[in-house]
Formats: sequence, structure tokens, C-alpha cells
Amino acid sequence: LALCPEAVDAARFEDNTGWYTASAKEASVELGQKGVAMIMDHLRAILRR
Repeated sequence: LALCPEAVDAARFEDNTGWYTASAKEASVELGQKGVAMIMDHLRAILRR
């Protein structure tokens, strides 16, 4: 949701029954932004080495 919200069809969240998509209905822009921030922090730390 943070990187490409137009690609998310929330109406299909209930169709997600696989273990890898079961938590999709808990997704939010805020959670996605936290994930992006964590990834960027990690990449910056690696690139500073």
C-alpha cells in the first residue's frame, strides 16, 4: 500500500487464504511506510560500510 496503492484491490482481501497472503487484510499505508523506512535504513547502513 505504501509503494503502489493503485495496485491493491481491498475488495479481494477475503480471497486471500494462503499463509503468505492471510494477513493482507491487516495492511495499511502506515504499516507499509514503516516497512519501507526499515528497508531504507538497512540499505543505508549496508552502503555506508
